[in-house]
Amino acid sequence: MPQKESTLHLASVFYHLGPMCYAVSQLTDPEPLVALCKQPLVKQTTQRLLQHLVSFSMRIAPQRIEYDAVHVNARVFLSAYMMLFFPDDAMDPAADASKTVRSHAAVVVQRLEQIIYALSTRASLEAVPITLTQGFHILLGNYNRAFAAWRTHDAERLIAQLGTALRSAEASETPPHGIEAMRDRVRILGGQAALDRIEK
Repeated sequence: MPQKESTLHLASVFYHLGPMCYAVSQLTDPEPLVALCKQPLVKQTTQRLLQHLVSFSMRIAPQRIEYDAVHVNARVFLSAYMMLFFPDDAMDPAADASKTVRSHAAVVVQRLEQIIYALSTRASLEAVPITLTQGFHILLGNYNRAFAAWRTHDAERLIAQLGTALRSAEASETPPHGIEAMRDRVRILGGQAALDRIEK
């Protein structure tokens, strides 16, 4: 299947099945959005659509500029909708890292949906205004970096909270398996070094 036909098809599938802003804005709680984003077809479609858009955007970029490869991760991208519409359930909205990643999420989600809407009335990705397609890989790369910084910050915040809870549990009559479960969570988030830091 030619790239342009595949891109049109993927954009149509994402529009009808994916978490478009017009649909997500009608939700009153995050559970339906979480369930939607976990659907294999939604994740697969998002991954392939982003890969096509990034590839096209890099291909039409000014030749004199060298760009780093942009990693495409559907789960990370779909997390943007959760951040935008249910920030209290996904993060600490007041934290600087959260504000930064939400700002980048808003930009890249808006651009993706503008491209999808433009494709609905055009025969190919090449026919979409270049003002929409050019630079998409840069927007996604900026979001990815902000997401990584936020995730690091969020992990540290959770580790600190777990450290407080762990110290409280150790001073009470919390069953040993409960304490060990907290330790395991800290190890998952920050490794053994984080647990050693907490238990000093």
